[in-house]
Amino acid sequence: MSWIQKIKEIGRLSRIQMEFLFVLLTYFLVVVLFFYADAADLHKVWTTPQDLEYGYFILAFASMVMVRNSKFIEQTQPFYWSLLALACIACVYWLGSFLEIRTFRHLCIILGFPFVALAVLGREFWAVTWVPCCLVIVVLPAGYLVLPYLQQLTIDVVTFLIRLTSMTAYIEGAYINVPEGVIWIKEGCSGQKYLITAATLALMVIAYDRKSLFKSLPILGLALCLSIVANWVRVFILVLVGYYSGLDHPLMADHDNLGWVVFLIMMTPFFYLSSKGVKRASDGESPPTTSESVLVLQNLSVKAVSARLLALVCALTVLLLPQASEQYWLDNANRSRTVIRLDMPLKSWERFVRHDRFWYPGYSGATKQHNASYSLDGREIDLSVLLYSTQAQGEELDNSQNAVFDKKQWRIKSKHSVELKDSLGVTIPASVTYAVRANSFGAQWVSIYWHNVNGNNVRPGLKSKLYSLTKIWDYKSDDMLVAIGADCRSSCALTEELLTEFVRDEH
Repeated sequence: MSWIQKIKEIGRLSRIQMEFLFVLLTYFLVVVLFFYADAADLHKVWTTPQDLEYGYFILAFASMVMVRNSKFIEQTQPFYWSLLALACIACVYWLGSFLEIRTFRHLCIILGFPFVALAVLGREFWAVTWVPCCLVIVVLPAGYLVLPYLQQLTIDVVTFLIRLTSMTAYIEGAYINVPEGVIWIKEGCSGQKYLITAATLALMVIAYDRKSLFKSLPILGLALCLSIVANWVRVFILVLVGYYSGLDHPLMADHDNLGWVVFLIMMTPFFYLSSKGVKRASDGESPPTTSESVLVLQNLSVKAVSARLLALVCALTVLLLPQASEQYWLDNANRSRTVIRLDMPLKSWERFVRHDRFWYPGYSGATKQHNASYSLDGREIDLSVLLYSTQAQGEELDNSQNAVFDKKQWRIKSKHSVELKDSLGVTIPASVTYAVRANSFGAQWVSIYWHNVNGNNVRPGLKSKLYSLTKIWDYKSDDMLVAIGADCRSSCALTEELLTEFVRDEH
């Protein structure tokens, strides 16, 4: 078949494909018009040069596969019971708005479409939509929540391999001290991008080949396992190279390309197994001609068309109703307001006005921001407290864009976790980050920071998100970021102790 004939085939859609395409385009239009803030979030993520910049390609591929696979459905019939599932999804979306958890809202927008299709066209469309929608979920900006856990898993495995090979190395957290220097296993070494790529490839194969759930799970599981192992192999190869050839070996600087080479090699079993059962779209199928499709559309009764349109209107109404009442509930919620006072007298530290302060947390969208500087015996620190109220819609404390150091102005050197004690003996799980200021000669900075979510001190990340759920039954206070920092050009370790002392004495 020539490429011209293939192009002609694209326009030869069956009646059911046209119905499905109408539902799909209508849903896209509703998302853009009524869920504009969430659509703008996804657009920003998918157009920013990061690991998810291929999001629009995945969305287009998923849409194409759903339209293609819908031709294998023999008949359509509205399935109104799916409206119950849509009502649950709508409530979860409202909950995500109330708690300012964008991940909930993004998931609900994607998961809402399969049930809209079910309501309008019938139960058979679950098999058509669920895998492509999972494919879109993979490129949602939520992977940062599992980064610390993937990083720790990589550290544990590499530590085990080092001990297994009897290498001379001292391991402290994410740092591996070898005779040639120090190797730092960063968050970028967690293997998240390989995991996302593997999940994307597996779901693309499953969706295009219309594999059953029984066959899909082993393929997806194999791809995920191989991608994780590939990252472990990559990191251990770099440790071996640094140990035997030095940290200035060219492969150490080219570690990203090394990772993709190892990934492709490790994924060979997946490529082989997934290609064995590939079905061709034309096998046993005879695409309807355009005239046949038009004839079937003409034979579709007015009653059937009305039933489908009614189901579509009902489905979209159910999805939109909780959002319409969202602002009313937010305005009338009985919540205690958080008051921040940084002008209170402290035991030892003296507050002063710093006119040349250049470090501020790279968090956006705060309802209120309070900044102060303190000194003790010539040592100076900066304090920032950012308040996030759910009254300010569209902004959240914990997301993939917020960081204690603005990525445009700072280069991260290292990160680790600490457990602090305040003046009352309360434990504060916190994160510590060392950074170097860009375009500056030797300006180094250390910051200790944590989130206070509904009255609970937690580290940024997954736990911060989970504690937001406690607001459902007991809304105690608005969310806060507490961050203290200081210049550490002389000694970052001693400066970190100084910040710890400030928290212990004055917090």
